[in-house]
Amino acid sequence: MKKNKLPAIIFVHHKADNQDVSDNLYFGEDKEAKIFLGNKNLLRKIFEDDNKVRLVIHGHTHFSHQEVINGITYLTIPSLTENNTKGEPCERYTEITINDKNHKIDIKYKTLAL
Repeated sequence: MKKNKLPAIIFVHHKADNQDVSDNLYFGEDKEAKIFLGNKNLLRKIFEDDNKVRLVIHGHTHFSHQEVINGITYLTIPSLTENNTKGEPCERYTEITINDKNHKIDIKYKTLAL
């Protein structure tokens, strides 16, 4: 990251944001430990100190979610094969459009049916 001079997008699987996961259908007991990165606060501090990270994309919880923490957008995208509550895949994908103007990324995303 130190060598990079451009705005950065980070991809991780487990979540680094603060999403409320109390209603998540998965992971059973101790959801927090199973869903979030154990060192998420340290990781976010590294991203913030870098001053180039604009977007962090993760999955793992299977539900769409977006929040901004200290100027960085954290985006959770759902799984293409997520269960639609009828035991069938919902067949959805996420399209992300990034427009970087004045070093500020405007993120627009939508989850679409196939």
